[in-house]
Amino acid sequence: MAYGDNNSDLVPAHLNEGDRRVGYVRVAYAASGSAQRENMSEPAGEEVSLFALLSFARKRVWLIAAVTALFFGCGVTYCLLTPPEFTSDTTVELRGYAPILSGVQSEVMFGTDSRKVEYQKTTVAKLKLDGLADEILSRDNLDADLKVYFAARKSFLSRAISKIQKAITGPAPSKLNVADFDPHFVHHPRVIRRYLGLIDINPVHETNLVSISVTTGDPALSQRIANAHATGFIEHLQQERLQSSAANLVLLQKQATDLKDKVSSAERALAEYAQSNKLISMAQGEANGSIVKQIDGLAELLAQATSRRVRSESVLDQAKSLGINENAAFDDDTTRQLVSALRQAETEYATLGQRITPAHPDMLGLGAKIDSIRKALADERKRAAKGLQSQFESDRSTEEKLRKQIAGETANAQDVSKRLIEYNILRKEADSLRDLYQSVLKQVKEIEISSANTGSTVFISDYATLPTSASAPKVQLIIVLLTLLGVVAGLMAALVLESLDNTLKGSTDIPAILDLPVLGAVPQFGELVDSAAEKRKSLLARALPWKKKDVSPTADIHPVPSSGSGIEASGSERIHGDVITIENPPDAVAEALRNIRAGILLSSADHAPRIIMVTSAVKGEGKTTILSNLAATLAQASHRTLMIDGDLRMSRLGTLFGLPPSARGLTDCLAGHCAMKEVIHRTSLPGLDILLAGNRAPNPAELLGSNSMKQLLTDALTEYDFILLDSAPVLPVADGLLLSRLVDGVLLVVRSRITERKVAKEARRRLLRAGSRILGVVLNDLNTKTADNYDLATYGEYIESVARGGQA
Repeated sequence: MAYGDNNSDLVPAHLNEGDRRVGYVRVAYAASGSAQRENMSEPAGEEVSLFALLSFARKRVWLIAAVTALFFGCGVTYCLLTPPEFTSDTTVELRGYAPILSGVQSEVMFGTDSRKVEYQKTTVAKLKLDGLADEILSRDNLDADLKVYFAARKSFLSRAISKIQKAITGPAPSKLNVADFDPHFVHHPRVIRRYLGLIDINPVHETNLVSISVTTGDPALSQRIANAHATGFIEHLQQERLQSSAANLVLLQKQATDLKDKVSSAERALAEYAQSNKLISMAQGEANGSIVKQIDGLAELLAQATSRRVRSESVLDQAKSLGINENAAFDDDTTRQLVSALRQAETEYATLGQRITPAHPDMLGLGAKIDSIRKALADERKRAAKGLQSQFESDRSTEEKLRKQIAGETANAQDVSKRLIEYNILRKEADSLRDLYQSVLKQVKEIEISSANTGSTVFISDYATLPTSASAPKVQLIIVLLTLLGVVAGLMAALVLESLDNTLKGSTDIPAILDLPVLGAVPQFGELVDSAAEKRKSLLARALPWKKKDVSPTADIHPVPSSGSGIEASGSERIHGDVITIENPPDAVAEALRNIRAGILLSSADHAPRIIMVTSAVKGEGKTTILSNLAATLAQASHRTLMIDGDLRMSRLGTLFGLPPSARGLTDCLAGHCAMKEVIHRTSLPGLDILLAGNRAPNPAELLGSNSMKQLLTDALTEYDFILLDSAPVLPVADGLLLSRLVDGVLLVVRSRITERKVAKEARRRLLRAGSRILGVVLNDLNTKTADNYDLATYGEYIESVARGGQA
């Protein structure tokens, strides 16, 4: 793309050809950027955000890479140090129970319950019970094998800690036998917990299948435990059902025996009564009589009362024979609660007694509590005994009343009817006992047949196989996840560091925070100057000889003829390394300085500012270095340039050019001790002169703000095109603020990642309050490795190529 004269009306005409060409390119670059921004739509905004994120990541790439490498290393270390584990699965199926006798009530109820969701959930929960684990550990020497396995899996660190603990605390006390304090278990609870920790129960979704997964470091052991646990669980369920059936069978058999004896007695009494009273023929002849019917009705009521009395008497006799204070079969809800509370208190007493003596207050309190519960239980059972006695007496009283009533009704009846009624009573009582005996006997037979059924509701669908590959650790997954987590953690760490950094970092921060234009960004000199000796030779920063424009007897430096474009001081004196005047156009520093120079020249449409003050907020921002290099670039552009060291409190400009600090300068002129021409030093770089600070003055602010200073600058404009003043920082002292009112413009220098935002904002505020015209900001000491592309001013190469060849 070629640029002609169509942009000539946008560039001041007084500039030389080089700066005009740079101006053309800057105008075209700004115009293209404006057009690009106007054409940006919403998606373009998203691209800019993505670019900003990538740019931020590039700035902190080493931090992100370090955190990611740390997480990656932790993942690799974990995978290397973690021993492999193998998982074996046994699948069992929960089915409904199929009864052998379809008419048996207990079988039908159990089969119905086995198909309920609650029963299946309960069965799955039983797979992790301590009692089941205790039973399985006792089979096939599994507990001993697990003990060996856990001992082998114990890490070196754990063994060392155990040895140190034993050395400190002494040998561990002898282990108690579990059966001594817990008769329900054979193994220690810790062993049971470790065993159950190896097992994972996973119901298969929307099926009746349950997976029993076992994970250990030994494949064969995982397979063995999975199959043993499933087999042991099925046998455990069968044993539970057999025990329940056996308990019911014992109770029913006892009741059947008692009923058998009662039926025999009743039938014998009935036969004897009928035989002795000859009631067989009489009953048939007088069955239809009205008296007989009435007596029969009363007899039926009497039979019912007698049956109740017999039952209550049987219960009372049984309670007396068994001892109601010791038999829990006759307990009501209140008595059962007392029994439960007594057992719990006795258990607590036994458990606590293993640790403390019976004379301990807690043991005494528990003993008193047990005595109280026992007394309440005895009272409750006595009350129950009285209730049974009262019931029996009530039933007997009712029976006696009915008997008396029958006796009264039959007082006038024949003796045969009286005997017949008694016979019927005995017969019905015998029939009732016989029916009850047959019912109990039937239940006994049904339970005996049901107990012979060894079927189960749980079946093994798939036995565990020997695992051939490790299930843990999942190396690829762990490394990928930790790597991704490391990237995220690195980004977050970078964000935290970025948010804590309140300094000015790049060119994008300055317009948003200071509301000032950025004239240019100067890269770090060390990155470019100290990288190679060949690059240092290409710089025009070598010491040039200095000549006084007008030699006087009091001059400190004698003129030395210059040669070439070098800057050399007399003898061994050379310019400081911070003074860099670029002669190689592609260099980044050269382009940055030319960019700043072009920005100054283009800061006004009519004419460029001629008197420019270079200052900073605080010391250490590099204002003196920027001023010296900028002055050299102006001189290279054939502009007569004068550098004035206006920092009277801490002058450094002279030392950069190898001049002694005791040389006369600005303060001597303002005090009227000499003329300006007498103390101006000239360099061999054509058009570049320097006016030092001079002798230290007691009142720098008054001198710099005086009319003499204003007149000195006016006189200097007759000899020079540009005057660059190096002033003191604006925040510590007021020297720079006073000088800013005498110049055409102020150049504010800030240092990348050093100058704080609030400090730069305060410096801008003070300059504007003093009525200064701030031309713009120079970003100094920019790190080219972390800066954005547009911060580097790398388009300076592009500008220079256009300035030379006219093509892009």
